[in-house]
Amino acid sequence: MSSRALTAFEAYVQALNRGDVDAAVSAFGADARIRHRQGTFSDPEAIRRLIEEIASSESEFTVNRIMSDGNAAMAELRFEGPDGRGHLAAILIVDDEGGIRDLALYYR
Repeated sequence: MSSRALTAFEAYVQALNRGDVDAAVSAFGADARIRHRQGTFSDPEAIRRLIEEIASSESEFTVNRIMSDGNAAMAELRFEGPDGRGHLAAILIVDDEGGIRDLALYYR
């Protein structure tokens, strides 16, 4: 059985890999926040611009491991694209409707 957090995160990653900004943005709830190495984004337009930037990098994201329980999940991902490759950790919480409420991304 999959959790709400797992479902939302998988939809987000798949949308990024397709370069589908609208689908990636739709994975987020109304009061979403993204904590990223570039800063904290909570305004819907700022979140869209960040997702546009990530999607335009043409990186492919692969989930190596994920743990989820209900409205929370933690994942380890690998990414590779024209600008390089690396790893990141993601911690997310979804709202009661299943939209991502809080997504923290830690690059290494």
